[in-house]
Amino acid sequence: MNRLLLDLLTKEITIHQFVNSLDGLDTEEMEHSIANALEARLVQKDWIALQKLLIAAIRFPSTRYTSVLCKLLRLKHPELTNEDLVEALEASKDPS
Repeated sequence: MNRLLLDLLTKEITIHQFVNSLDGLDTEEMEHSIANALEARLVQKDWIALQKLLIAAIRFPSTRYTSVLCKLLRLKHPELTNEDLVEALEASKDPS
């Protein structure tokens, strides 16, 4: 997993610091890391990490996330905002 993403998930940096650090990162690497982290954190039911990952998914949109984002949307978990989920899905440009 990308070190910056790992720092975000382990609370070593804030979301604000994370967003400010995103410019210039390798998009392919970030998409791969985000996709893997979304799946793993869903299995772990780590809602706080998933909320942070939604921000990353919006910033690095990819169709790789569509399936897990749809699963999260169907769960309607109170710690995940539907607005962020929908925004991440819209950003992915996947017509699913």
